[in-house]
Amino acid sequence: HAHTLGEMHELDLNPGATFGKALRVNNAGHVLIDGDSGLYRADVALNAGVVSEAGTRSLIAAATAVPDMNDAGEVSYIVGNAAYVWRDLDGDNDAEASETTQIPFMSTAFPNTQVFSINNTGQVVGTMRNDYARDIGFIWTDLNGDHVVDWDDTNQNGFFEANEPSSEVFRFHGDAGGINAPAGNTFVFDINDRGIAVGGYFDSSDRMAFIYDPIGGMRFLDDLIDPGFPLGLREANAINDAGHITAVGRQFSSSEDRLVLLTPLADAIEGDLDEDGFVGINDLNIVLANWNQSVPPGNTSLGDPTNDGFVGIDDLNEVLGHWNMGTPPGSGQAASIPEPGGVLLLGLGVLGVLRRGNGC
Repeated sequence: HAHTLGEMHELDLNPGATFGKALRVNNAGHVLIDGDSGLYRADVALNAGVVSEAGTRSLIAAATAVPDMNDAGEVSYIVGNAAYVWRDLDGDNDAEASETTQIPFMSTAFPNTQVFSINNTGQVVGTMRNDYARDIGFIWTDLNGDHVVDWDDTNQNGFFEANEPSSEVFRFHGDAGGINAPAGNTFVFDINDRGIAVGGYFDSSDRMAFIYDPIGGMRFLDDLIDPGFPLGLREANAINDAGHITAVGRQFSSSEDRLVLLTPLADAIEGDLDEDGFVGINDLNIVLANWNQSVPPGNTSLGDPTNDGFVGIDDLNEVLGHWNMGTPPGSGQAASIPEPGGVLLLGLGVLGVLRRGNGC
């Protein structure tokens, strides 16, 4: 901050450590540090201009790789060929075994799972290796909040199998042949707080960057940009909540990678749950159809624009508060916006029906 007064503070290392690297800092004042003693989280506070650290902290794990941390202080990381998530459930800044979740392996023949990112709603993305030694990207959403990756373990062996579904884990097929197809690898590298993820698809002949969202599904970025763009996008590594994407591109006749920043042409309209460019009855019906249900956080196709994993009054108000914004599909012109009182009455009427229907 060249024009802002501040303070530089040397962070303490764990007892016995000789070096450490500060890898992440979140909006809650947590700092993620990795060094020769392992990975640990420090709590940092600024009081009267003085930086201080919490008195106690413990190792999350030793010899980790690719760690990430969200604003809740939840940490995802890799140890060897296994992926983990740690949540400080009791708030003591100490990593107990009961607070750590292992992302299960998908294959007994090739036990390898990696995790690359965790967003502020707790969704985790990475890749799992299948029975053909191919990597299958995934998104894990802890729908019931039990900190366990729940799936139908038909074979009761503790591993994912091709025929075992999971409502909490969305897996990206290697190709159209299916989850255990012998060709194609998918890696999911990042996910934003709206549940939109980016990554890369690799096979023996090509590499392509993709984006995934709950409404549009998995799409290659080359199909969504100007066809005259001189680079082919090979992988997408990060996405923020505004939809900006960092990616790697390469000219079609070159072997040199180039860095790319993709920017959406227009900001999404708040309350437009079906993404048709207009906030209206279709968006309202999405909320009503999923009323009082737990859904993947930020899944607007299931009525959760507020990213809290539950469809309720806040989501209803998100739609009603932006009622008639945008352009009705097929009209070519903006709709006339009714008086605010009319929208408010509509909202109160719907709310009254919903309350009566829920016995409130």
